[in-house]
Amino acid sequence: MEKLMEERNRVLGDPLTEEEVAELVERYRHSDCSRQINLGKGGVTHNMLDDIHNHWKRAEAVRIKCLGVPTLDMDNVCFHLEDKSGGKVIYRNINILLLYRGRNYGPENRPVIPLMLWKPYAPIYPKLVKNVADGLTFEETKEMRNRGLNSLPLMKLTRNGVYVNVIERVRDAFETEEVVRLDCKHVGMSDCKKIGVKLKDLVPCVPILFKDEQIILWREQEKSGTGIISCLSSNLRYLTRLCFWLARIAAWKISNQFLIGVCLFSMHSTQLSWLRQTWIGLVYLMKPASCHPFVTCLVDS
Repeated sequence: MEKLMEERNRVLGDPLTEEEVAELVERYRHSDCSRQINLGKGGVTHNMLDDIHNHWKRAEAVRIKCLGVPTLDMDNVCFHLEDKSGGKVIYRNINILLLYRGRNYGPENRPVIPLMLWKPYAPIYPKLVKNVADGLTFEETKEMRNRGLNSLPLMKLTRNGVYVNVIERVRDAFETEEVVRLDCKHVGMSDCKKIGVKLKDLVPCVPILFKDEQIILWREQEKSGTGIISCLSSNLRYLTRLCFWLARIAAWKISNQFLIGVCLFSMHSTQLSWLRQTWIGLVYLMKPASCHPFVTCLVDS
């Protein structure tokens, strides 16, 4: 492994300067570039790696246009392209990548990649959709599915489209909705299931139904104790203000008979992501311990 890393670093050579990167980007980023490879729903394959090295014989970089299911996770695409080819991604814009071969690249030393002369058999995966979702009864699962089918679609996905913003849109919708529907008409049931698997791991969520090229996603019930943590992690810029108020509250001299209840809350003005605003507030209540039902913070004098 260390030898492979040393060989890769030797081929890449010194890092490119900003001027060199700008020159390569201007040369290869346009849609009429002759050094282009399309990456489809099959992902990074043996034949695609062979095409990359064939282009690298006469060009320093190759333009890669990503379409379909792999565009859900472009970070994963970039990682595997760099790992399998030995190059480096120097430009990334939505679904367009530029893969640089390296300063010391030699076509005579390219790796021998066996070509795939036929499509391999698809592996057998475990069942994606359970009859009864975890945490729900059969009747509740059925109600969730009917509610999703009768709701308006969050997005309409096209065949071999660009799905870069799907994960963010689904996460934003789950902040106000419990069930989300994606309209995948003309996408194909095979691609629908691949999209559902990706969203299950990346959002995360629970696919509860695939029917008539429609994907119904459930956000799953939050586990106890994770509400405040998830709220804080999504609103990091308010942590300083929160710590300031907690320090002021702790500085007050209060007798043992009083409790301070601290409550964090988040409100969303609308479902639309571009209109949504999030507020965090700090509410502190000073009540006698005997009449306070919830104990959050105990301050001793």
